[in-house]
Amino acid sequence: MDKDHYLKMNLPDYNINNFDEFNSAYFDGTPEDFYFNAILWYYELDDGSGTIVNNLFGIEFLNNPNDDDDDCDVNDRKITPYRKLVSNGDQDGVSYTFNLNVNFNIDNDVLPLSYDPTTLYNQFGFDLYQNILQSNALLQENFITIVSGFTEIHEELFDIRSLVYSQTDINTIKSQIENLNDLLMLYSTFQFVDSDTTIIETNYNDIYPTLKVNVRDTSYSEITNVNTSDILYYNNINSGSSYIVSVPLTNQLLLNIYNDNNDFSDECNILLNRDLSYKQSMDIYIQPSMSELANTFNINLNYNDGLGTTSAITLLSGITLPIDLTNYDATTPTASTYTNSYYTNNNVETFAQSWDSGVTYTKLYLMQDLFTDGDYVYIDNFYCSSGDTIIDNSGVYQISGYTSGNSYGLGSDITIELDTTYYEMKTKPIIKYYKGWKLNILRVSSSSTSSIEDRYKITKTLL
Repeated sequence: MDKDHYLKMNLPDYNINNFDEFNSAYFDGTPEDFYFNAILWYYELDDGSGTIVNNLFGIEFLNNPNDDDDDCDVNDRKITPYRKLVSNGDQDGVSYTFNLNVNFNIDNDVLPLSYDPTTLYNQFGFDLYQNILQSNALLQENFITIVSGFTEIHEELFDIRSLVYSQTDINTIKSQIENLNDLLMLYSTFQFVDSDTTIIETNYNDIYPTLKVNVRDTSYSEITNVNTSDILYYNNINSGSSYIVSVPLTNQLLLNIYNDNNDFSDECNILLNRDLSYKQSMDIYIQPSMSELANTFNINLNYNDGLGTTSAITLLSGITLPIDLTNYDATTPTASTYTNSYYTNNNVETFAQSWDSGVTYTKLYLMQDLFTDGDYVYIDNFYCSSGDTIIDNSGVYQISGYTSGNSYGLGSDITIELDTTYYEMKTKPIIKYYKGWKLNILRVSSSSTSSIEDRYKITKTLL
């Protein structure tokens, strides 16, 4: 055994902490590669007084003659030596790398274990262990790569999720995209058509095709025709709820109300579904259409007070519906108005020269003989006085008594139900057939909090 090979184990002031440091240490070319076939094991005994004694524990042969791999040793008499490589700057030393398997038992009665050449722990060298370390290093590198990729994907997913959650709901976005596609299709194919209020004109002579919208000058945006029989039927089956009429957003609404009712005796109610816009107006024509029942008619409005509350409020009430029949019969309708040429002639009217007052009635003496029993007439300019109070009795009346001829010539006298016992006639009333109304409703206030009286101007004109 060449002790020079173990020089570095005995260098003064040089501490070796483990086999790796020992294996890699190299000083001035010492030690050099060498061969060996046995290992000597020493142990130290400390008697407690500071005296340490080294003893040889045993000798371990790395091989035996039977396992000798030297082809020249045909008689199996030699133990093949192994070369020990040291670190010298050109190579890594493995001269002190061993498989170390120690079976230790303090029981002195136990015989030493016998050598078993078939077990794995007798294999010399750390090749398998090194392969495991290399594979583990490669596995760790791959694992780090996978973790890094997963982290990057997670960050990208988080960014996408944050972007989606910070935007409008995906269904809303899809709806907007569909609407834009429809709009692009509309513009690309010029799918515009003429209407009652517009004429579409296309021009392909410029660089880009253009569309021109020519507005027709129309007074009414919509014309709605409604029969009072339908209104009353709706009121009845909906527990008194008003028949709804839609107000257009632009221009005027023409609403024709035709009194064709011969079945219901209730009040007739309609509801305008919203306030008119500022300066917007609507016309309402109320006319008879083969009816003998003079119901009353009310117009309501969904009034917005400007404070967040919308409620139905009465705009006009107690309007007497005009009739044109005395007795309705589907085959032979009869009426003083329906067959009377005076009724069909516009602007036919007469004056009352005087009256006779009574407790429950008033008799008017007319200049012309135009009316008869049961006729509905409108008496205008019907002003009376009661002391210092002036009273306007203008309105719709049904004639309850009639006499042809009077002391004023070719006229007649009619009786109406009106108590004028303590009244004095102040004007000459004008009497005409009651054939209906033309009503105009105009919004004159732009204030959203104006009262119903200040918001609308209502004009009534007899037909």
